[in-house]
Formats: sequence, structure tokens, C-alpha cells
Amino acid sequence: MTDLKCKAAFEFRIYNVLKLAGDVYSPPFATSNEMFWQLVFNPSTPDHPQFCSLGLRAIPNPEEENTTGIWKTREMYGATIFLKDPKTNKKIDVGKAELNGFSATRRGFGWKDFCHSSELPIHGELIFGVDFEVADVGTVAHSVTLPGRPAAKDLADAWGEQLNNPETADVQFNVKGRIIYANSGILSRRSEYFRKMFEGVWAETKKFKKPPNRQVPTRHTRDSSDSTVTSTSSSEKTKSRANSISGELTSGNAAQSERQFRYMIDISDFFHQTFLEMLRFLYTDQVTFSKRKDSHQTAFDLFAIADKYIVTELRERAKVKIFHELNPNNAAEILFSSAWKWPDIKEFVMKYVVDNFPRIRKTGGFKKVEGNPRSYPMSSEILVELLSFLVPCDNEKNSRTMEVTIVKPDHDMN
Repeated sequence: MTDLKCKAAFEFRIYNVLKLAGDVYSPPFATSNEMFWQLVFNPSTPDHPQFCSLGLRAIPNPEEENTTGIWKTREMYGATIFLKDPKTNKKIDVGKAELNGFSATRRGFGWKDFCHSSELPIHGELIFGVDFEVADVGTVAHSVTLPGRPAAKDLADAWGEQLNNPETADVQFNVKGRIIYANSGILSRRSEYFRKMFEGVWAETKKFKKPPNRQVPTRHTRDSSDSTVTSTSSSEKTKSRANSISGELTSGNAAQSERQFRYMIDISDFFHQTFLEMLRFLYTDQVTFSKRKDSHQTAFDLFAIADKYIVTELRERAKVKIFHELNPNNAAEILFSSAWKWPDIKEFVMKYVVDNFPRIRKTGGFKKVEGNPRSYPMSSEILVELLSFLVPCDNEKNSRTMEVTIVKPDHDMN
């Protein structure tokens, strides 16, 4: 469908440019059916008030959105961005955009000091645009509705309502004393980890021949133990476990009804909110991150649980979120407190700290680590490794590299 190649140019004409305040974004445009872009222009930036900025942004497609790697397919689309006077049709300034490093953490490339503001036309009209060296054209008309239709909210809500619903559940998760209800069929379809758990592949898993009838509690205060899967294959065990549960039962008919729970699983290494949000993702394909540490729904919380339960897509989404939230103020503490636990996170954050160390060493986050190293269990090892990158040996200066691309702050157009 897109075997033919061509060149492409996109231009956008704006008026009263000298009176504009803030960023101006072009409508999205495409160089292929799956490759969308956007230009951003600002006549005066806070860091460089005498200069105007211009940048090219990548609008990620669904495949790119949830991956932290480099978006390789964009590298073939060489591009030149420019400003032009529409009265004379002459270009005021041009710049070659580097498209070989676009990723979820670097979605744009441009200049905050693209040209001096005095070069802008005094009549107030301006064209900003981009020339692409390669674009795709096809021989078949595009028939899919644009923009794409999002997933129906009521459908996601309907699936979400099935989570933690005792009436449709056959699994009880006891997460640090709080019960979460789920359906083993849904979890098995969405997670290989849970499928093997419920099939009894692991030694600690016992599969029921005949699930016992049970009343349905809604709140519990029972303490949890280690993360294990247990069964209640006899009426004696059922009675014993039922007697150990305190809390209220559902009112009305639900209080009198009996349900069959095939599995009861104790979870002791994650908080209730973290585990529930992971299950919500498995049910609805949606996730909500919080920046509040006491919410237990931060990107690191959900990354850690997705890593353990091998929920690959959630792990990638959380990793993208972690990288987006990384900045000079929090980078040092993230590296020393959490990032070192996972090689892919550590590599990226270490690279960021090395590349931005002159700024990071002046931050409160770095001074906190420096002043209280005993609060960070791997501080000595991380510091040695950090210094090896900052001050490499002579024979390593030309050979030691890290394969994570970080855009320079002045060219970051995210």
C-alpha cells in the first residue's frame, strides 16, 4: 500500500506573529499512514527572550507509545525545519532536524534560539514549516476514520466493575489483610503468570477438585502472610478459615448467598492499592499513575509489581512514565534509592546523571544522598560506578559508552 516514495513539505502561515505569547502548534500531519508529526513555534522563549524557537515533534503511534527504545522507523525521514517570509517567499532561517534519537523520552528536536526575533517580518506574517526528504504515498485510498476512535469508556467501565466483585469472582487475594476479588479466567487470559498459578504449575499451588461453598465478605481485617496460594479442599479447612475472618458481610440477599472461591492467595510484598491497580490494568488495559508516594501508585510502585508478575505492557508503560518524570532535581535520589534494582532502569538513569552531572550535583536531591549515604543500601557501589563514568581511565575514554540517547537540554522540545 505504501511502496511509493516521494518528498514532502508542510507549511503553516500565521498572522500577528509579533503579538503572540507562548507556543504555537501546527495541526498534526503525516509522512505515512503510521507516522505523524507536529511543528511548534514560539516568538520568544523564557531562556532566550531575544530569540524565537522552532521544533519538530513526533506524535507516537500505538506501537511507539509504550516502548522506551529508539523509534527506529523515524530515522529514514530526514527533515529540515524553517521559517519563511510569506511576502518574499524567502527563508529566514533553516535547521537540519536530527531524527535518529526520537523515543518516548525524547519526542522532539529543535532550537530554543532558532533565530533572532529581530529577523521576523515586521508586517507580522510568518510561515513555519518542514521539508521531508522521504515520505510514503500509496495506491489505495485510506479508509480508516481519523482521528482513531478511542475505546468505548462504558466498555472499560463495565470490565472495571467486574474487578473486586464477589458475585463474579472465584479468587480471593488477601493483600496485607485487605481482600480483593477477581476472576481467574480473566487473569489467565491476560497474564501468563496467573495462568500458570491457577493451573497449579508451581509447587505451592493446589488445584481444587470441588470448590467449597462460602459466604461472601466485603471487608476484612485479617493479617496476611507470605505470598502463597492455598486451597480449602475440606469442610474442616473451610470452617477454620471462615472463622478467622472478621468484618462485615454484604447486606440483603448477598449476605445470605454462598459463593464458590477456587483460590485464596496471600500477598505480603505489595500494598493493596498497588496490587489492585495492576489487576485493574489486566481487566481494562488502563492504568493511573500518581506522584504521591503514600498513594502506592507511583510509576515505580507499578513498575515493580509488573516486573514481578511479568505484566510486560504495564512494565513498559511504567518505565516510560519513570523516564518522563526524570529531571535534575530527582535523578540522584532515584538512582541511589530505586533505579539500581533493575538493570534497564539503572542504565538509563545513570546515563542521565552522567550527562547532566554539573546541574544535578547542585540540587537538593543530590545533597540529600551525599549527606546521608547510609540510607541508600547500594550507595558505595553506585558512587564508584558513577565516578568511573565521570572520570574514566585513559584507556577507557575512547571505548566506554552507554547506549542510551539523551537529548541536550537546549534541543529538548518535549
